[in-house]
Amino acid sequence: MKNNRSPPAEVPTTKQVSVIIPTLNEERLLPGLLADLALQRFPDFEVVVADACSRDRTRKIAREAGCVVVDGGLPGAGRNAGARASRGTLLLFLDADVRIGPGFVGDAAREFLRRRLAVATCAYDPDRSDHGIARIFRIYNWVVQRSPHVRPGCGGACILIPRSLFGRIGGFDIGLRVAEDGELVRRAARHGRFRTLRTVRLVLSTRRVRAEGALRFAIRVLLTELYLVLRPRIHGRSVFSYEFWDHRTPAPRSAGR
Repeated sequence: MKNNRSPPAEVPTTKQVSVIIPTLNEERLLPGLLADLALQRFPDFEVVVADACSRDRTRKIAREAGCVVVDGGLPGAGRNAGARASRGTLLLFLDADVRIGPGFVGDAAREFLRRRLAVATCAYDPDRSDHGIARIFRIYNWVVQRSPHVRPGCGGACILIPRSLFGRIGGFDIGLRVAEDGELVRRAARHGRFRTLRTVRLVLSTRRVRAEGALRFAIRVLLTELYLVLRPRIHGRSVFSYEFWDHRTPAPRSAGR
């Protein structure tokens, strides 16, 4: 993505970042994130959109914004495809339904390098102020911040990892139907430190929580984590469904169960 602003002197422009976004029918929310990326003060990054055969304007929107667009799939496969097509030293995986501030990419890269982390995420804020949803987000952030000392893991809305380590551990496990993000973090954390970044936060859409209901969503997350603890992999057809698309559009067959 083009950015004509001059970088601050302290920005490590030699440390290029690839922002990788998996999508499926995201014409409603993707423009917001792409607009945020266009305003970044950090100039040395690219945006790769890995699209799972969207039937709306997702690909057109991404191309018009100057993104590299490649074929994706379910989130793990899409993120792997985006990583293969990218050129960055650091890989920043973001979901299409997040919003970020103008210093996000640069601040995240600087802190990551300064703290010599192996993999990182950031705290999430909800896009709505409903008390039940806000409580879920607070609990999630609290658990993730303390997870490095118990069982490292986080959601896939924000994961930052060096390309070299990502390649060494084989990327996301495409055999996993759910929780492929946390599983990648656990493998990466065996090679170094996993931490929550302190200098950046993002705003995450609550559409998935609202579609299921806060209580049902929380129970699903807990059961999925328990299942992963008891069985290290969830391959093939799972007892858990995973909805990967904009909930306002018809469910595509490729989204799977």
